[in-house]
Amino acid sequence: MNPHRVGILGGTFDPPHAGHLFLAQDAREHLALDLVLLVPAAASPLKGREAVAPAAARLELARAAAAEFPWLEVEDFEVRRGGLSFSFDTATHLRRRFGPEAELFWLVGADQAAQLHRWHRAEELAKLVRFAVAGRRAASLQGEWGMGNGEWGSSGGCAAVDGGITAGGDAVGAAGGGAGSGSVSPVVVWLPERRVDISSTEVRERARRGLSLELFLPAGVRKIIQQRNLYS
Repeated sequence: MNPHRVGILGGTFDPPHAGHLFLAQDAREHLALDLVLLVPAAASPLKGREAVAPAAARLELARAAAAEFPWLEVEDFEVRRGGLSFSFDTATHLRRRFGPEAELFWLVGADQAAQLHRWHRAEELAKLVRFAVAGRRAASLQGEWGMGNGEWGSSGGCAAVDGGITAGGDAVGAAGGGAGSGSVSPVVVWLPERRVDISSTEVRERARRGLSLELFLPAGVRKIIQQRNLYS
């Protein structure tokens, strides 16, 4: 039986760290998700640099991070496909995998959410998934998008929902993106704020300097990094 409520957490996972796991767990609890997927990107179209570790290694790291949690799985679609990884293509694949009745939640940080209008085929993506936004900027982002207490803002903006339940289906329109930007007004769930100041950049730098990676990474991820000298 397919899971009914699925969270999707994409990224380079270079490497996957405790911050990713906190986001996945918070989303699972807040949205009552049956499953959360980690989706390593082959190559991100919006990042200005290539990943440090090759895609096959990052996929292995993601699997090691997910191994301890029965509700967490790794989807290898983007790595198998290769090339630039577009969320719309992944969401289309996952919609086929889980079927039309499944509720798909795309988990993003507030910084990523602020760039939704730049995403490839963003309006079509918003018809396939709901966005669950987390991070310190989430509150200010609600204001930027014209949100007020879970209602439509006066300038359009995003429709907020509680726990992922909507009354009127997907809301996609011409609000807030700017001229020629493919403006998007998606259905959004605001996740509770959690301050976890860990980045993959910091973890790689600690590995390069030979500092401890305990508490930053799951044990399985640390073991692979140390065995392969991935970031030394």
